[in-house]
Amino acid sequence: MRLSVKDFKGISFSHNTKVLYLNRLAMQIAFGIVSVFLPIFFYALS
Repeated sequence: MRLSVKDFKGISFSHNTKVLYLNRLAMQIAFGIVSVFLPIFFYALS
């Protein structure tokens, strides 16, 4: 079974689901930024 974008166009999510998704997205971006700059910070301290 192949899925395409057309299969998901009719789906609407509740407000709470959208907020939960945005929260998870913001957390992943924040952890990604920290994981990039933390080694640079530790290298600068040494």
